[in-house]
This record gives sequence, C-alpha cells and structure tokens, in this order.
Amino acid sequence: SKPLIDDKLNDFIEFYQTGNDYVASADLKEIIPSRPVTISVEQAKESEQTMTAFYKGSNYFVVNKFTEGEKRIKDAPTKIALLWDNSLSGLDRDIQKEFGLLEAYFSSLKTIDVSLILFNQSIDAIKQFQIRNGNWMSLKSALENVIYDGGTQFGLLNLNRYQADEYLLFSDGHQTYNKDSIKFNANKAVYCIASSAKSDFSNLQFIANHSGAEVINLVTTNTSQALDILRYESYKLLGVKKGSTVFDVYPSYPVTIKNSISIAGKMIQAHDQITLLYGYGKRVTKEEVIHLEASR
Repeated sequence: SKPLIDDKLNDFIEFYQTGNDYVASADLKEIIPSRPVTISVEQAKESEQTMTAFYKGSNYFVVNKFTEGEKRIKDAPTKIALLWDNSLSGLDRDIQKEFGLLEAYFSSLKTIDVSLILFNQSIDAIKQFQIRNGNWMSLKSALENVIYDGGTQFGLLNLNRYQADEYLLFSDGHQTYNKDSIKFNANKAVYCIASSAKSDFSNLQFIANHSGAEVINLVTTNTSQALDILRYESYKLLGVKKGSTVFDVYPSYPVTIKNSISIAGKMIQAHDQITLLYGYGKRVTKEEVIHLEASR
C-alpha cells in the first residue's frame, strides 16, 4: 500500500507508484529541520513470512513474524532513581516534555520516593524527595533550577550505589568523556528518556536493552504513549535457540515487539530450525519453532 507521510509535509513530498515500488523525492533549500519526518508503511498481516537465499556457500534467511502479546501492567515501584544529565547539550532537550511525562507518571503512582542524581563529567550530591498524592513540586523546582554545563561521562554512574526499583535516565545519550558505560544494578530496569532529535539513540538503546527496559523517544511519542511504556511490561523477543547448523542470528539481544519482529541469520544445511523465545522482562512465557527450508 502507499506509504503515508506527515500531513504537514504533503505540500513538499508525495509518493508515486512506479511498477511495484513507491518513490518520493523533495528538493528543499535553505531549510532548517525542526523535527523528524514520519513515514508510515502498512505491513501485510500474514502471520509469518520466511525468505532464504544461497550466497557464497551459506544459506541466508530472514523471518518476518507478526505477533502480539497481552498488555500486562507492571508492579508499581516504591523507589525510583532519577538520573538527570545536566551536561551542556541538555539545553537542546525539550525539558517541558520531560516534565510532562514525570507529571503523568507521578500522578499515576501517587506515592513514590525519588533519588535525584545530577551528572555530567562529575556527579552532584544526591538529593532525596518524597512524593505523596502525586505532588512532585519540590522535585520539579529542583529540576527547573538545574544548570547545564560541561560534558557527559556515563561511566561515573554505578547504579549499585543508588538502590531503587527502577531507574529513569533523562539524557541525549551523547558521551564526551571516555567510552565507559553505566555500571548496571542486576535485574533493575533503566528507562532511557530522550527529548532531542539529536540524541544518540544507539547508545540509549544499548543501555535500555542491557537492563531489560525501553527507550522512550519523546520526539515521536506523546505523553500518553510514553506513560504506557513506563506502566506496562513490554512484550519482547528475549532470545533465539539456534538449530545445530544455524549461526550469526540477529537480533542477538532482547528487543521489544510492536506487532512484528524480524529475525535474520545463516545456516549451513538446507534444512534447520530456530526457536523464538517470547516473554516479559527477562521471563520466557512462550516458545515458537520456525522451520527453515533453503531455496537454491
């Protein structure tokens, strides 16, 4: 079907069909983008599509799987650690959008204890806040008075020092001091919230995936959608069991499923199988065998 583009861009970009393809182009000059371009492509609803190809001695495969899990509300945290990046690039973030998400989340939780950790190339003294009946004005006031300066060093964050049920990282993900990553607290989720289109989403995705959490992109997600990510458990592909001749399978780490998932890899023999492991958090709740038949 024809791809759909943001209504506000219809005057500049339009898709037209040529054969089996849709093509769009635009020639814009002296334009400063203020937000990303969103293009939606409706996917076919077949439950499974498998494609194989033989190349240089290996059988390659791609499996497109359409699946959805049930919506499960997660256990509400009683203590949160708020990791707030106050490096200079924080001036490019949409702080008001971030406040909107915190307002909605605290309103839904009602009662929560929050540790505020400000960090850039160093870490400020930790401040503690008690939120009751969703009232977070004292925390909001502290955040409104944050000074943004310096670079970012994620390696300073040792989450074992900040005990919490979950962590909320507000950052653009850019690291300017060495390449050390956050030191994780085992089995505790680190939700990464980004409100700048200039964010390093690959770094934020690494942090979220490693902890079993999600990246919340406030550039493309509204407050209601973002709140659902914080309140509900995400249905994930947690892993893939490989047949005896299957190798180089991607994705190699847990990924959230939003209606569909794609799995790619190689196999030596013409016939083999993979087993998809679905679940929530780090708990496998369903296994599904996919039979692979190579075409020559």
